[in-house]
Amino acid sequence: MKRGFTLLEVLVALVIVVATGAVVAQGFFAGAQASSNAELETTAARLAEFKMAEIEIGEVALGQSTTGTFEDHKGFQYEVTSEKDSTGLYTVQITVWYAEERSFTLHRLMRERPKRP
Repeated sequence: MKRGFTLLEVLVALVIVVATGAVVAQGFFAGAQASSNAELETTAARLAEFKMAEIEIGEVALGQSTTGTFEDHKGFQYEVTSEKDSTGLYTVQITVWYAEERSFTLHRLMRERPKRP
């Protein structure tokens, strides 16, 4: 009786190894893409918080709408809108666009800063 593998057994084993390798590679690719998307969204959230801080310290006036880009972050654009409601509070919305059509929006209720004497 001869021992060893037939050509059919070798081909079946090869197909299984190649298919498994393709699935593993696809998993690594999907993980890398998810990581890249998460990094972009985190950057957009930080930039929106940065713009909100500018409003809080008075660099951008409440009730004023502005748009623009970030000097240090190419490909990111923002829009700030704020409206005063009947209670005297401002609804501030900051939207940061990135990666073609993706965006991050931050909402906050604020009151006008008291004027210093």
